[in-house]
Amino acid sequence: MAPEVLARNVGHGTPVDAWSLGCVMAELLTGKPPFAGKDEANHLFKIFDVLGVPCKRVWQTMEPQAHDDEVQVWRARQLRARHHSRLHELFPEEMLSRDGFQVLKGLLTCDPEKRLTAAAALQCPWFTENIDDAPVPVSGRAMVTKIAAMASKSKSLAISFVGCALALLRPKALAH
Repeated sequence: MAPEVLARNVGHGTPVDAWSLGCVMAELLTGKPPFAGKDEANHLFKIFDVLGVPCKRVWQTMEPQAHDDEVQVWRARQLRARHHSRLHELFPEEMLSRDGFQVLKGLLTCDPEKRLTAAAALQCPWFTENIDDAPVPVSGRAMVTKIAAMASKSKSLAISFVGCALALLRPKALAH
């Protein structure tokens, strides 16, 4: 679940969908959910532990449950330690190319205003310079066909899945 949803300051929308897609992408690569937590506060801890403490502006948009004493103590400790994103440690180039990492990092950005949009993600080199130059399908049937045809290649599957999902999100994002 996206940090802004966990903090209960927004409902679902295209930035939340983009976050979810980043989580699916991470899970496809590792085989496990990236930020599984026991409860909402623990889920936020796990997100911030990997991605770093959000900037003051984003932090201030969070509801009181994200400001309870335990979270405040943890945040202060992380800021003192100058804790920054560990995402690259979890997804080194042996696992995910530099271009792929840029897509993942863009989708898993705590600030929904800075999060990569579907349209912007589809313009990233990971999609435009990879695989076989085949166009990303936009219909559900074409998406299933494309994914099934590439199922034997895990990297290709991840790229295809993320590209297809972004293509499906893009019209919705442009309508807003």
